[in-house]
Amino acid sequence: MSVMQGGQVIGLLIIIVGLLSIFARDFFWKTERFSDLLRGKRTERTALWDMWQVLKGVLAIVIGLSLMSQGHF
Repeated sequence: MSVMQGGQVIGLLIIIVGLLSIFARDFFWKTERFSDLLRGKRTERTALWDMWQVLKGVLAIVIGLSLMSQGHF
């Protein structure tokens, strides 16, 4: 069993954030809405916002996987 290196740990964290971005969109929306409320902005959740959350999540997973696999080819 080998110990994970720094890039692999960061890759794993990025993958977790990506998965949360895809599957916990309600949580991210609540935090964004609260942040906007503190700044005095009124926001609406749209299909476009949801689509971008999924795309960012997929991109984060790809980046995380590439970080985790560096040096293992």
